Amino acid sequence: VPYGVIRDLKKCVLALGFLFLSGCAHVVVSDRAYIREVKPVAIGGELKEFPLNAEADMDCHSSITGVAGKGAYYRTIKCTNSRRLNIIASSLAERGYRPIKAADTEAPKVTLTVKKLNGFIERTTGFFNVFTLGILPLYHHEYFTATYESPADGVRISKRVKVYSTHSWLSLFLPNSGGLSGDEIKARAEQNLVRIVLDE
Repeated sequence: VPYGVIRDLKKCVLALGFLFLSGCAHVVVSDRAYIREVKPVAIGGELKEFPLNAEADMDCHSSITGVAGKGAYYRTIKCTNSRRLNIIASSLAERGYRPIKAADTEAPKVTLTVKKLNGFIERTTGFFNVFTLGILPLYHHEYFTATYESPADGVRISKRVKVYSTHSWLSLFLPNSGGLSGDEIKARAEQNLVRIVLDE
């Protein structure tokens, strides 16, 4: 058998292997009310200043920034919570308020946090996903929580929504929530979560 044929066969087997391992993701939100379309609200008049303490978990993204040599590369990880802080600020602006940093620890506080599924469970389901060539699903859960607290008024409102995904070939037959992509589902869930908390 010519060496070229063997080499091409290896490439084909490798490609098929990656295809089997890739599977397909199915993303669902625990309450579909949280993925309704987010339409910007027209802001009329001057915004009233609102002293606020705000906290939000960071988004982290990695990227390859350059190649140092054969088989080597630099990976950069950037983390920021500006997107989630902007969600809080824009949600308050829709209600006529412009948040400013509070000097008082007793001032109202809004937090937006994300908690992921236990890593051991995700690694375990990931192992079986690979072992069964994508038949058994890999599970990934994220819990988004928005909280509004005002110690001076004795008010505390907290809401949580779960966004979970499965990764397997069976997911090909399961439509995503509302026909949206995973990133769209998460973005809408966070925005509507803050809105619902502030509405209450």
